[in-house]
Amino acid sequence: MKLKIFFMVFFFSLIFVSCKSPEGPDETALGESQQSIVIQLDKTSFNYSGVIGQANPPSQNFQIRNSGSGELLYQIVPEQSWITVSPSEGSSSGEWDLIQVAVKCQGMRAGTHSGKIMINCNDAINSPCQISVSLKLTGSSSKESGEWTAKTDFGGFDFVVNPDCDAITKITLKFSNWKGRSGSIGVSRPSGWAITNRNFKIEIDLSDPLDPLDREKWTFKGTFSISGDQASGTWKAVINSATYSGSWKAIPKG
Repeated sequence: MKLKIFFMVFFFSLIFVSCKSPEGPDETALGESQQSIVIQLDKTSFNYSGVIGQANPPSQNFQIRNSGSGELLYQIVPEQSWITVSPSEGSSSGEWDLIQVAVKCQGMRAGTHSGKIMINCNDAINSPCQISVSLKLTGSSSKESGEWTAKTDFGGFDFVVNPDCDAITKITLKFSNWKGRSGSIGVSRPSGWAITNRNFKIEIDLSDPLDPLDREKWTFKGTFSISGDQASGTWKAVINSATYSGSWKAIPKG
């Protein structure tokens, strides 16, 4: 009886094995084969250095390709406005593509600025990838930093350029018996009036806050020479209902 039961169990076991479906493909391996596109970069960081008021530093390059199979369709997106790339998109089936990276210094202050470039591809197994960008800016090597003095029709004015040469922090108007006025008036601005591409514009309001009939506004526009040892421009004053204007030239003081 026991021998009979043994053969019955063995028989049904054979049926179970023979009816079991064949082992299917490994799901992990299948997923990897479907996502075999891989972003490969020959560089992951860039370092630039520049001087405020001078030309942008030279551009640099990196290369990108698909180190897997299939076709890599990529987009390159700088996360900061002072970084530009060209081209910003492309494709690779294994060949290297050359990408140019440039930085712009205009309107930026001295110091070290950090940014990123993102490389995206929906089908790549390692997307997104990123490249770090560092830009170190120093103050101008020209003579702009320091005190300046200018001559005008109303007398003259002095102004102070900060050490980074990207702002004017103080202006002092000096009157020489102009419209019955003599003496000086100084106005400071800690944040400064910005200097961009060697150009600046200073606007000051000398109106009496307690007297609505006493209105006085001044505007100075100027440009530094390429050598940085001269400056010139125009001035305009609106005093109550009268408008006065003229030109000026300045040199470093001292």
